Amino acid sequence: MPARSSGINPGVGSGGVRLVFVDIMDSEGTVVRSDTSEMTLALSGSGTILAPATLFMKGGQLAVWLRAGRASWKIMLKAGAPGLDPASVALTSRKVSGLPRVPSDRTGAGLSACL
Repeated sequence: MPARSSGINPGVGSGGVRLVFVDIMDSEGTVVRSDTSEMTLALSGSGTILAPATLFMKGGQLAVWLRAGRASWKIMLKAGAPGLDPASVALTSRKVSGLPRVPSDRTGAGLSACL
């Protein structure tokens, strides 16, 4: 089960996002279009999964958006489902200069999911 990302690295604190794809593939590397597994996503590092943490595969595939946090962004997105080998993809961000300081009440970073 491979995970892959698209686009350029998002800018830290810029609201930059990245689309990540997860595919269920057979031993020949063909997407298993009949697969509807319930996939659990987990994110480590500074960023946000812009989807529920549990999603169902559609046609053996799913795509999820990740948003960069305000801190330096080196994260790992992991995807797993019962009976399947887990997949992961590592992402990093680039620094954006000239951003205002983060307010003291908004310094938290880490795993989160939103609908």
